[in-house]
Amino acid sequence: MPPHDATTASDSLVRWADAWLDKLPAPGTHLTDLSVPELERALRAYDALRVSVASQRHLGTDSSADVTYGPTGAAKTLFALRPNVFPPWDDPIRVHGAYAADASGLLAYMLDVARSLHELSAEAGVSVPDLPALVGRPSSSPPKLIDEYNWVVVTRGCPPPTSDEIAQWARWASTV
Repeated sequence: MPPHDATTASDSLVRWADAWLDKLPAPGTHLTDLSVPELERALRAYDALRVSVASQRHLGTDSSADVTYGPTGAAKTLFALRPNVFPPWDDPIRVHGAYAADASGLLAYMLDVARSLHELSAEAGVSVPDLPALVGRPSSSPPKLIDEYNWVVVTRGCPPPTSDEIAQWARWASTV
């Protein structure tokens, strides 16, 4: 990475953090604990980071263009800062769900993730924070579990097995 890119990214991230970090939900807060107004307030930080300049793209001898964090970079940065609140996403997941790149799209995605987590916890009979341990991933956050599912199914195009396929695998496993 050229030295000016590292400087641009670090400088813009420090400016963003000075303005927005204290407006994020407190560490340890879970996505499923937040109201829509609390999420909307936090997502103003996402929009501010999304449009911040992260680097310069050189287009020719004397021209360059700004490169912003964009929707993926901003969401993943927020996930790194508050992994129990912000699910990361990538363009295939965003496009597949028809989510806008701005805060309204991330809000819709986060509400879908929260709904999925509530449904899973009810079906499993455990609290949302206990889901990662239940599936053998105690170091993951609940939003990360949804991200990993989406990454496999949407981004990588590998649908989950059907009930019949799982039953067949169980029959094969019992004969081994």
